[in-house]
Amino acid sequence: MSDYALASFVGHVGDPFDVVEAPGTTWTLAEAAGYGEVVDPATHGSFSLLFRGAPEPVFAQQTVTLRHPTIGEQAIFVTPVAADAEGVSYEAVFN
Repeated sequence: MSDYALASFVGHVGDPFDVVEAPGTTWTLAEAAGYGEVVDPATHGSFSLLFRGAPEPVFAQQTVTLRHPTIGEQAIFVTPVAADAEGVSYEAVFN
């Protein structure tokens, strides 16, 4: 998938995504949210994705390839935004 839109992800909140660069590592899509006025989520409005991973490994800000059984593989630039004893949250922002 190379055509990023909120509608591609919003139905997959709660789903696991495999981190291709780290076999055995899975992140859960915790949130998919639009910014500003989103008239049609199928268009390319601004939106963010929040993924939740395990406490280890911790990924630096970088592009990772995430694999989902329905939407396939996509390269997404993520930034770690929060961490606690239960895991790390990574955010991707699309403008």
